[in-house]
Amino acid sequence: MLCNAPWSHLWQETTGKIKPCCVFGEDIYSDYNTLQEAFDGKETLSLRKRMLNDEDIVGCRGCTMKQDFDEYNRTPKLRYVELSFDNNCNFKCVTCESKFSRLLYEDDLKLKSMGFDRTPIKIVNNSVKGDFSELEKLRIAGGEPFLNKSILHFLETLNLPRLALYINTNNSIFPRKWLPVLQKLKRLRVIVSLDGIDEVGEFSRYHMKMNVMTRNLKKWKKLSGQRIILSFNFVSHSLNVLNIDKTEKYISNLGFDSSQYDWYIKEYNGTPWNFQIMTVDNCKYPRHLDVGLLPKETKKLIEKKIKNEKVLNYLWTKETDKNECVNFLKYCNYLETTRPMNLPEETEIIYNSVVKNL
Repeated sequence: MLCNAPWSHLWQETTGKIKPCCVFGEDIYSDYNTLQEAFDGKETLSLRKRMLNDEDIVGCRGCTMKQDFDEYNRTPKLRYVELSFDNNCNFKCVTCESKFSRLLYEDDLKLKSMGFDRTPIKIVNNSVKGDFSELEKLRIAGGEPFLNKSILHFLETLNLPRLALYINTNNSIFPRKWLPVLQKLKRLRVIVSLDGIDEVGEFSRYHMKMNVMTRNLKKWKKLSGQRIILSFNFVSHSLNVLNIDKTEKYISNLGFDSSQYDWYIKEYNGTPWNFQIMTVDNCKYPRHLDVGLLPKETKKLIEKKIKNEKVLNYLWTKETDKNECVNFLKYCNYLETTRPMNLPEETEIIYNSVVKNL
């Protein structure tokens, strides 16, 4: 499958590991001092050659990202980069691990001792070096980017009027001091991670405060449509799946809709842009939160209570895994003993169903 990513793109994750893109399934790069060295390195050159020869590339099997790079040609220039600068985050999300939030280090140690697949990582700080003079698109993930002032300083070195920036955030911080820089961008898309609202959201994304979430979203709403667009990402898992429709309604009630990008359509003469207000990802890791592995009767219960097609279509793609169902119950018990919160009512419905049907 010919993909333009090796001619235009690199991804650096929180650990500093470099890959051709975020879903590439192999570790092919040697140690490089800069992203540019990796982009010009022997591994990238080999990957381009293999692409052109239509060879089977293990790291590309099952890829769903090819279309993200179709806009770029095969003139080698680093035009699209995805970066994670550190694992500094103020949340402890149930789907996350210390690689992305250092607050989860002690949890990872404990869960690893309980037999869960965890790799405790304390602190990560990446230096980002390279030739970014041709950069057109930049995606920044976390940690929580708005906690890191070095990211702001990095942005100040770039050609902002030609740059489309995508930044993932938990929305706990409204970056008021960043606005003079952010408003110079060609386009800014703020992607808010929101895995539920009210008690489900505050349990799934521990340290999230619903009043802060709403207050900051209203601030962003005042800026939306001014080359600033907000979208949301919901990761569906066994703790929050019954909350998905309520979350989508919450977003809609705040006024986030396609009118945010009317300016884009007008400015680019109606050029279509594939844009969803709330994207949904079905959690596949950690496996004990994968709804596809739940008992059949629990899946039937979910079918009766939600309308989201992305989740409903996924439910029956896998067989029940009793071991992971046991791990789900163990994980819920662990969370209740380590947080000053009980399982939310909607989560308890799933928990009780698993107990009954395991």
